[in-house]
Amino acid sequence: KDLQEDLLKVTQTLQVIQVGIRVELIELNAFDMDMEEAIAYAVDNRLDLMNNRAAVMDARRAVEVAANQLEGVMNVVVEGDINTPTGTRPFDFRAVRSTFRTGLQFTTPVNLVSQRNNYRASLIAYQRARRSYMQAEDSVKIQVRQDWRQLKVLKKNFEIQRRAIRSSATQLDQTIARASDPSQAANLD
Repeated sequence: KDLQEDLLKVTQTLQVIQVGIRVELIELNAFDMDMEEAIAYAVDNRLDLMNNRAAVMDARRAVEVAANQLEGVMNVVVEGDINTPTGTRPFDFRAVRSTFRTGLQFTTPVNLVSQRNNYRASLIAYQRARRSYMQAEDSVKIQVRQDWRQLKVLKKNFEIQRRAIRSSATQLDQTIARASDPSQAANLD
């Protein structure tokens, strides 16, 4: 019977050791990226931010197109009639019978009201797209900071739980040892 009790004690101690070893074998994946590096990586690689950046560039190009439509236009106009004498000579072109006209046509930006309105609307759209991108970038940065901090908290919680399991296993071993010791059993009564 003593041998059986000794074997039971050894088995229970081995169970405690086994729990401790299993807890120590659990490994967390290392996350060694600092916060600023994680933020830079997210800003560079998030597809939603890339789409917002593209929208800003499109809006800027629209401003350039609208600005180009506001430029003054000067056209050189040249017209002419080359006449031949009436009769039997259809290819007898003469400068005396011909007329030439030249002139300039100029359109000022003052006259381009709809183009000016389009330009102003494109400036407003550009500013909206820019602000939208900045807001999206800020929200990504905030989210990365929160996730980074959460990873740190979860890692600390994991280590705390690991220590708690080791402590509980040790307490279990001590409780079992006290309960199986006949001298301790007499003190409990």
